[in-house]
Amino acid sequence: MKKLPYGFKQKRKQKYPRNTLFSYVSPKKRHGISNSNKLMKANHNYSYKDFSYSESVNANFHNGIFWGTKFKKSKYTRCNFSGAVFTAVTFENCTFKYSNFKGATFENCMFKNCKFKHTNFSYAKATNTFSINSGKQTEIFTPFPADIPNDDLNNLKKVIPSSFSFNFKTEDLIRLRQVFSNEEILSGVNYIEHKKINVTDVSYLFKFIPMIIKYKK
Repeated sequence: MKKLPYGFKQKRKQKYPRNTLFSYVSPKKRHGISNSNKLMKANHNYSYKDFSYSESVNANFHNGIFWGTKFKKSKYTRCNFSGAVFTAVTFENCTFKYSNFKGATFENCMFKNCKFKHTNFSYAKATNTFSINSGKQTEIFTPFPADIPNDDLNNLKKVIPSSFSFNFKTEDLIRLRQVFSNEEILSGVNYIEHKKINVTDVSYLFKFIPMIIKYKK
């Protein structure tokens, strides 16, 4: 069995075999050693990690970096995300209780069907970050837009290659159109397909399209 990082516990039975399930429970005291940021994984890079179907309690993700990290049907109780930076992250059907996002930064993110209870978003900053059916505590985020012309969406759907290993949803394209033009999105898609990059979610386009734009200048 693969050895997990300190603080991660493998579940006995994997209900969802396609994911590596774990729980992150911060220890109050082990072997006479009290908690420290090192043990609690503060200032850590969690980019492209899969937190789906996991449950974390008292975990400290302070100043963590989350780019394209997967959050689906995961639960967080008394977790600290203060000062964390989230980029191109989709939170779907997640639950946050007594958790802290104070001073966190969100860019090109989305909260969909999430639940919040006594969650702190004070001093958090959000850019092109949307909320769908996720309660009043996400008021710092923008309601999901629906003002993209259908013709634009249909044209974009036609250029998304079948080689992408995930199904592009309309909401993914709408999120991209808040930041990029149709031509810029097409350039990013062509580059990814040419380089045969394995695309597993929309965060890859948020990463590569700016690179193409900068290269062309």
